[in-house]
Amino acid sequence: MSLAPELAMDNRAGVAPPASPPQVATMQFKNHMTHEQFQEFVKQQLMKLFFAKEIISIIRLAPFIARVFLLNLDPLRERLIPTYRQPNHQPTDPVALFRCLLIMTMVKETSITNWVERLKDNKIYAILSGFAPDDLPGVGTFYDFLARLVLADHEEKRRQRNRRKKFRRKPTKRLKKNEKLPPKHPDIVNRVVDRIIRNLGQPPALGKYRILYQFFIYCVVKHSAELGVLGDLNNLTVSGDGTHLQSGASSYGRKVCDCPKFVVKDGKKVFNHCDCTRRFSDFYATWGWDSYREQYVYGYVFYEITAADSPFDLPIFFLQAQAQRHDSVLAPIAFDLTRKLLGEQYHLAKFLADSAHDNLATYKLMQQLGCEPFIPLNEKNKGHFTYAPCPINDQGIPICKCGDPMIHNGYCPDRMRIKWRCPRHAGKNSNRESDGHENNPCSSSPYGRVVYTYPQTNLRLFTKTPRGSEQWLAVYDHRTSSERSFKRKKCDYRIEQGRVRSREQWFIRYTLAAICQHLDAWAKTSTLNFKELCKAWQAEAMVNDTK
Repeated sequence: MSLAPELAMDNRAGVAPPASPPQVATMQFKNHMTHEQFQEFVKQQLMKLFFAKEIISIIRLAPFIARVFLLNLDPLRERLIPTYRQPNHQPTDPVALFRCLLIMTMVKETSITNWVERLKDNKIYAILSGFAPDDLPGVGTFYDFLARLVLADHEEKRRQRNRRKKFRRKPTKRLKKNEKLPPKHPDIVNRVVDRIIRNLGQPPALGKYRILYQFFIYCVVKHSAELGVLGDLNNLTVSGDGTHLQSGASSYGRKVCDCPKFVVKDGKKVFNHCDCTRRFSDFYATWGWDSYREQYVYGYVFYEITAADSPFDLPIFFLQAQAQRHDSVLAPIAFDLTRKLLGEQYHLAKFLADSAHDNLATYKLMQQLGCEPFIPLNEKNKGHFTYAPCPINDQGIPICKCGDPMIHNGYCPDRMRIKWRCPRHAGKNSNRESDGHENNPCSSSPYGRVVYTYPQTNLRLFTKTPRGSEQWLAVYDHRTSSERSFKRKKCDYRIEQGRVRSREQWFIRYTLAAICQHLDAWAKTSTLNFKELCKAWQAEAMVNDTK
């Protein structure tokens, strides 16, 4: 099984979609409007509602008006046109459908069926989506649109419904707190990193999610960068971490064999646990250990790269995989794709991650890409600290002969080495009273003992910024941006309550929530006051009515 089945190789990934056929290029969508036309449509429709005593509801929904006004979805329509063929009827504008799903995410609705009913009851939601209140799409229209977003192959879906796999029970072994399932293959991270380094010059492979990835990166993330809400683009600090999402499908599947449901054993009628293959409504979901909840989860894991210096903890890339995938396997893939999609004008200078990423292959990749990793040492590897001519503690700091950790005394860029001095002659301990040290000096020099460590010798132990130093800790404090970003999706947008049952549906829900995070940041930094704008529209409507 591949590391990430959804990232199938595709030479077109990361580039503009192919030119549309002539008959598709002239296609006219129902409710087709440019972004400027949509803004005028919303204004005119809301002005009509002011006389129906809807002013309070409209002002209450001003935050939603701000978000749909600020996001230009016209580029998404251009990317989706090639997915349409000449139909027998006029299809609904995909931009209006996508905008409607974004509003559904904002109001924390998790069911598309329920959302369609809410559109009928609330005219303002329909207007903000770009629909006329008396001409709304049905549930089937939304699901057909979702299939286009992920370039679904209907023949493949039919075959997948008949596919079977072996039933795997929920694991019984419980792991310790904050412990994660180890990779199935111990050397898998090295192989992944070696493959990434070999293909550094290749375009990114995004597979069937390329439309969503391209729109999210080029139209959402880069616009956030232009607004300055991601941090310093020439010195970006990013944080990487994974989170589990539980599938709404059953982990037991459905039996399709002819085995009897009950058998007689030792004179008793017991349930027959046969080992025959079964059908599963969520074929790619697997069991994985959620270290945060300390329980097994049947579903998927999303690995996310977050802008750690952003005051809004904004995601800039995310990767979907099966639940048993280890973060150390997904991190190199996600980081490489982030770098390729953002382009050379964005420099990823620092990478923050937890101890699950503590392996030499990750440090090797970061050095190759010119990024400084900030990763604490893994407790399982604390016994591997041997370095001549002096011992090393669990923070990667040399121990002086006097028995104290040495003091960091600078980095020599010309020789690429870190200088350490005896704590009795440098730093805070230089003036303290003698306690027998004079009888057993670490060096005959009054300057004290000096040791140099070379990051090239061991990239993991001897980091450029000494692990555990004040400077290192100050940078690493921003790693919690990943947890805050996950909280926004799970609690604020309630994506887990959706209980969808396919990896494509989970990816779409996750993307919608990530876009909403960026829209929240845009609205908070916007100079427009949409409540005052609504009141201005009301005044204009009253003036027009008197005329």
